[in-house]
Amino acid sequence: KKFILSSTTKIAMAESKTPETKKVELPNGETIAYFEQGDKSNKPFIFLHGNNASKNSYIDFFPIFSKKYYCIAPDMRGFGDSSYNKSWDTIDEIADDLHLFVEKLGLKDFILWGWSLGGAFASCFAVKYPEKLSHLILHCACPIVGYSIYAIEDGKPNLEKRVTKREDLK
Repeated sequence: KKFILSSTTKIAMAESKTPETKKVELPNGETIAYFEQGDKSNKPFIFLHGNNASKNSYIDFFPIFSKKYYCIAPDMRGFGDSSYNKSWDTIDEIADDLHLFVEKLGLKDFILWGWSLGGAFASCFAVKYPEKLSHLILHCACPIVGYSIYAIEDGKPNLEKRVTKREDLK
């Protein structure tokens, strides 16, 4: 089989290089690592990664998008190079981390892209802090309630009993 790469993809791959990792301390004691690229006077565009991923997911996006936008890709709490001082139980907590992050960087009126679990974080952020966003882009996003995990009974998932607490996982 042949794979055909668009000219945009070829340019991005040719121009991609890993940006310097920066870090910001949040008031809640967590440290968020992130990449940035582009002119800071341009419209901010934040990219949120999915589960088991990191800011590295967006390295190839930056050469194209940073020509028009100030691109930022953070590692959310517990992912990549960010801290995990306190475990999180809800999507809401990570949306609040993102709010602290954008406040610390002084960002407003930005585009927020969320992929997979990052889409749940982005959706929750948009509901809680709509005044911060100009646009919300969801790419293969999981629901705002997170991944569905069901109670196991007699060796099978019971689709009537959704697990909502960590301690209920067995």
